[in-house]
Amino acid sequence: MSGADARSFKLLHDLCGDRAADRVRLVTTMWDVADESEAVKVEDALKTHWQPLIDTGARPKRFDNTSERAWIIAEELENTKKALLVQEELDTGTRLKDTSAGKHLRPEEWVAPYGDAEGLLGRWIPKPILNAYRKIVDMAMLQS
Repeated sequence: MSGADARSFKLLHDLCGDRAADRVRLVTTMWDVADESEAVKVEDALKTHWQPLIDTGARPKRFDNTSERAWIIAEELENTKKALLVQEELDTGTRLKDTSAGKHLRPEEWVAPYGDAEGLLGRWIPKPILNAYRKIVDMAMLQS
């Protein structure tokens, strides 16, 4: 796992926190085309990096590119909702850049409020989630 990947995974862990970690699915793909013995080696290597989140409830899953498997993974989440750590921290008045997750962001990542990512996000993320993202970024910019 590259340094950037490890950093992103740590950020994911700190966004979710331990209490919401059981809502996380760490999904590996291409099981329908990969050589299984090689894929298992890659999966095992990933699990060593994922272990902190697995230890708090996240579950690794294999996706074989079928809609049936996608539904199985999604449905096991059921309809249970839990606040993410970053939500809890913001609710207590912590500034976004001072949250567990915010501490991982470099100063240059606070400069552009939405950046190029918003166009990319808008294509795949439902509007309510994108609007929440905008609010969080706006709050962070006001606090800077």
